[in-house]
Amino acid sequence: MEAVIDPDVKAVAEFMQSNIEARKLVGVAESLRAIAPILWGRYNQTPVAGIELLAESVSPGLCESRSVANELAPVCLHVDDDSAVVAVGS
Repeated sequence: MEAVIDPDVKAVAEFMQSNIEARKLVGVAESLRAIAPILWGRYNQTPVAGIELLAESVSPGLCESRSVANELAPVCLHVDDDSAVVAVGS
């Protein structure tokens, strides 16, 4: 199983994490969800899949530089300039 995070969602999450206290992140995200239609509802909307689960195993090269692998479970977080991938192998 592989989870792929939308690059725009990743960028907003990184901005929030860098600029908002950790204990407020969930509350700010939930509040933003509530007021988003008021702020931006007048614009044409494109559906965004915040995270997609893909049925693939972890490829051998996935957990390389700039990645964090967990030796106890076949899980890998891979981050590059365009995306973040959480992969769960079998």
